[in-house]
Amino acid sequence: MDVLNLSLPLFGLVLLGWLAARWKKIPESGLAWMQFYIIYVALPALFFQILRQTPVEQLTNFRFILGTTGTTLVIFALAFLFGRILQKNKTAVATMQGVAGSYSNIGYMGPALTLSALGEAAVVPTALILCFDNAMLFTIVPILMAMGMDNNNEGILKVLYKRVLLHPFILATIAGVSAAYIQLEIPQAIDQILTNLKNSAAPSALFTMGV
Repeated sequence: MDVLNLSLPLFGLVLLGWLAARWKKIPESGLAWMQFYIIYVALPALFFQILRQTPVEQLTNFRFILGTTGTTLVIFALAFLFGRILQKNKTAVATMQGVAGSYSNIGYMGPALTLSALGEAAVVPTALILCFDNAMLFTIVPILMAMGMDNNNEGILKVLYKRVLLHPFILATIAGVSAAYIQLEIPQAIDQILTNLKNSAAPSALFTMGV
């Protein structure tokens, strides 16, 4: 019963998205703004708020960060190498297999389930895993995908390096850690806006997953 109480609200949002998509036929292009909101607004606000509110001494727990993010990287590397063997050196396909093998649902269900089950004690570990795993994967995956393309790798890599550095998850992580370090005080109105965006991230993402 405890497992159902923890998981059903989250899977229920996915189910609602699926039912809504079957009930109201909306073109996939209609989801573009929802996806933009999730990736460029809600999830960055989630990352920033979690990191900003985390004591800086806990953010510098490098052994924990290396242990968790390093484990994700090792799993990615193993899945990637296995994919390269199966796909006969097709880097782009192997990269996607690496993502499938290593990227858990840390952006959508993971934090909600963890915090519901373990409470406040899980806030900092969850924040570190959420932010640094995403930052790592969103850095190496586009680069590997570009390397797997046949034409103008150098030009593509330059564009991708820029996109990686300016990716909202990366920027939100940098901003959140910096804010925690300088103990940035945000005006109450702005803080409430960011909190509202943070709280909307998981429900919006889960509903969209169902669609």
